[in-house]
Amino acid sequence: MNQPQIIGKYKRRLTPNETKKLQSFPDDFILPSQNNIALKQLGNSVNVEVIKKLFSR
Repeated sequence: MNQPQIIGKYKRRLTPNETKKLQSFPDDFILPSQNNIALKQLGNSVNVEVIKKLFSR
C-alpha cells in the first residue's frame, strides 16, 4: 500500500480514524477491523463534502 506520511518532527502514517475524519465520514461509521483493508477502502472513497462544494458553484 502506498500511503503518504505526515511530515513533521515525528514521521508517521495516518490512522484509519484520522483518515475517516478527513474524508468526512461520521464518527459512528464502522470500519473493517484490519487497518490495511480500512485504509484501502477509505483511499478509494470520495469526500462528499468536497463534491457538494464543487457542484454548488
